[in-house]
Amino acid sequence: MNKRTTAITIDDIEFVKFNEAAKLVEEGVSNVKDINLAMTLANGEPEGPFQVAQRYELNEVINRLEYLSEKLGKEILRPTSLLLEESS
Repeated sequence: MNKRTTAITIDDIEFVKFNEAAKLVEEGVSNVKDINLAMTLANGEPEGPFQVAQRYELNEVINRLEYLSEKLGKEILRPTSLLLEESS
């Protein structure tokens, strides 16, 4: 994803799912393994959000989430503390 756009892409949806899954881990609600399993079983997806996220550079995910949050005015799209800590 080299070009910044305000259009929502499939990657953006994956990034938001990953961010929301990271919130669950951060808050102690669940763990990576169980979230991946739940998403594959419940949604019929071949991979969970943490598995999908491995295809991307973490800084790319964080930058895009920050961009979307700012452009769309949605604080909920800001990257979690967990993602920010992992990127440093």
